[in-house]
Amino acid sequence: MKIGIDASSANKKNRTGVEKYSYDLIQTIKKIDSENQYVLYSRDNLKEDLLKLPSNFSSSVLKNCRFWTQIKLFKAIKNDKLDYLLVPGSIVPVLGNFFTRKVSVIHDIAFLDYPEYYSRTEFMRQKIALFINTKFSQKIITVSYFTKEKILEHLKIDENKIDVINIGINIDKNIKSIEISAVKNKKYIFYIGRIEHKKNILNQIKAFEIFNKEFPDYKLVLAGPDGFGSNEINKKIESNKNIIRLGYVSGGEKKYLFENASIFTFVSFYEGFGIPILEAFYYNIPIVTSNSTATVEVLSDAGFTVSPNNINKIALAYKKYASSEKVREEKINKGKIRFKDFSLDNEAKKIISIMV
Repeated sequence: MKIGIDASSANKKNRTGVEKYSYDLIQTIKKIDSENQYVLYSRDNLKEDLLKLPSNFSSSVLKNCRFWTQIKLFKAIKNDKLDYLLVPGSIVPVLGNFFTRKVSVIHDIAFLDYPEYYSRTEFMRQKIALFINTKFSQKIITVSYFTKEKILEHLKIDENKIDVINIGINIDKNIKSIEISAVKNKKYIFYIGRIEHKKNILNQIKAFEIFNKEFPDYKLVLAGPDGFGSNEINKKIESNKNIIRLGYVSGGEKKYLFENASIFTFVSFYEGFGIPILEAFYYNIPIVTSNSTATVEVLSDAGFTVSPNNINKIALAYKKYASSEKVREEKINKGKIRFKDFSLDNEAKKIISIMV
């Protein structure tokens, strides 16, 4: 079987969310499948470990242009006579269904439930991408049942066309922890992700302020790039000396932040999955997350779930961890067990099985 993979999202230097998902998936397929032939398509030369190709892998660099997917990628998959094209982090070509079957991954459709958190341009871009992927893919993969249910709620589509395959995670044990002086020797509640309204940062800050009155020795550490609505959020951050704002952090810095955090907070309005929860499991950090999105599936009972709109309940969850070592240990131990349910190898095997 000859399978193409759109590696353009995986080939980014600073990978977050979807880019990291795509990268980890490709690297795992390299490791576990030596039988099928693969072609990695990208807009520029493959970077770092992506460039290390097993004998059954090849790469095809297609010079970037406007409508790259619909022009360059379409021509390439036609010329290469693929059996399947896997698109883990972008959109599929509209044409080509007669000679290549297409599999796309839809991570979330938050823009339909929270359009106010997107610019008009970004809203239209995501709407077009969703239409193309649901219309022109023979099979759709979602990373949670929550996302599958949301697609069925908003679109008329055969539910048998959608397979749910949970995300696994790769923790690079070779990365060395890089100390961050701003948080050294401090107790802190940690968040990592985009600083944007969809992530409910303002309510988590307000909850921290309530918590901080009773536990004044704690800091709130927010790491990640700016997103939609970050100007308002950053003004709120600047008004509180107990909040430490970090931008994008490297792998080593992220490791340090997880290793030394007291509590992990991830109480988003909307998540298609929630990879940082798996990272918190790995680093034995007790978790507070939302009870109204896909993070419930991921967390199970290995932490506290609360309404993202209930500031007092968020603060109370923080207090439970800060005041009881027994509660912390109970949830951490459940997290260790839960972490074993998310395997990159199993994820990759299930995706391959759809195509072969």
